[in-house]
Amino acid sequence: MLNVLIACLQLVLVILTNIEGNRNPPFSITITPFLIFSILFVGIPQYKKNYSFSILYHSALFLLNDFLIRKYAGGTHDLEGNAWIMMMSFIGFIILAIFSLIYIRLNMNQPTKTKLIFWGCCMSVVVFMYLFLLANYGIDTYY
Repeated sequence: MLNVLIACLQLVLVILTNIEGNRNPPFSITITPFLIFSILFVGIPQYKKNYSFSILYHSALFLLNDFLIRKYAGGTHDLEGNAWIMMMSFIGFIILAIFSLIYIRLNMNQPTKTKLIFWGCCMSVVVFMYLFLLANYGIDTYY
């Protein structure tokens, strides 16, 4: 039950920051690294229960946050704004990757090799989806 509440809280947090980012254009872009860190910090009980679900869910939240920023963030979406979004999202991705690697190292209950392989596959899919599907999404729109 706690994991469901935490997952709902994390999803609501992503949606609320992007709603605020629509009203105040630089908010959702500049808060992205802090948002990713807070989502991961609140999600520590999820990592303890089910590592595989947690890494998939947090990766999906990362991609959802980036998609919502590119689609609904206020202001003019040009190449400079796209670079700013990519920089902040890249910082958030680094936080996501480091946090999950630290948790693999600290939680040695399951075989580390399978966790590392799973982590590598998930992060590869996230990078692929981010670079190839979302890299130029939302350019030349104005909100």
